[in-house]
Amino acid sequence: MENRMYANIAMNLVGNYAQNHLDVINHNDNLTAIRNDGSISDSRCVWFSLDTVNTFISAVQSLAAAKCGILNGGLGVRIYFGEYPAADSELWGTPALPMELQQYAGMHTLLMVPTYNNGVVNVDFDPNFVNPNGTPKPMAQVCMPGGVINPAPLTMQNHGTLTPPPFDNAGTYGASVGATFMDVVDTN
Repeated sequence: MENRMYANIAMNLVGNYAQNHLDVINHNDNLTAIRNDGSISDSRCVWFSLDTVNTFISAVQSLAAAKCGILNGGLGVRIYFGEYPAADSELWGTPALPMELQQYAGMHTLLMVPTYNNGVVNVDFDPNFVNPNGTPKPMAQVCMPGGVINPAPLTMQNHGTLTPPPFDNAGTYGASVGATFMDVVDTN
């Protein structure tokens, strides 16, 4: 697949999300109640530096090569939509969720999870957890009761920069963080 997309299609996709999903999310009392007071909107995009993405991919490749003796197919990354916990959650201030992220309470985020192809499907996994025969343990086994001691850090990536920022600090929020494509979509 080519790494290119027609501008009108890209604008349509981003605009559809804003009109059909974001509007509902931003006007849902149950969802807005779990955010910090003064939050202007849920996120519309998440930014990761290339260094962060490359480091994550390199770590997955290195760990899989070192720890997984048997891989039937190629490695990949699945991107999950997530939501930060409510502003009053006891998870804030723990090593898993430092206080500086609490401003994102109740907002969308993205998580990158490594995958391997088992010959049939792409399976979520953590290359640090391997069966005795050298095959990777699927994430479902790692996270099930008796799997990983909870909370345990897994080979996943989060903590990208959410846009819009949770609190209004400039005129148009796309321009305030450099996500100007969003501003173009919103004016069309």
